[in-house]
Amino acid sequence: MKRMRVPWRRDFSPATAVDPARFQDVGEPYPRHWREFPEPWPPGVTTDPDVAACLADALAELPPPWRDVVTGVDVQHGDPVGVAAERGLLPEQERAIRNRARAFLRERLARHVARGGRR
Repeated sequence: MKRMRVPWRRDFSPATAVDPARFQDVGEPYPRHWREFPEPWPPGVTTDPDVAACLADALAELPPPWRDVVTGVDVQHGDPVGVAAERGLLPEQERAIRNRARAFLRERLARHVARGGRR
């Protein structure tokens, strides 16, 4: 199978997926590890229809290549290597896209939950 050249980087914003200030620096005990773990989801959040609607809205905002990758792996339970091959991506590109998409979705859901589920 011939690999296609996919300009996947154009979908990345210049900012990092997660604020670097949330991670420990070189002079700290565990460099590049979380300073504080993200808050756990409250009970019942996975069955809340408002959360599902928020997630659907957030998925719709993702650039199409990001949405395809995260849907292929996390929704359809596809093998990441297979998802990458189907989309003409290298495994490293697929992983980078998936990690950024997941970070975006998690941040969006965290804001939604912090607001008490209000849209």
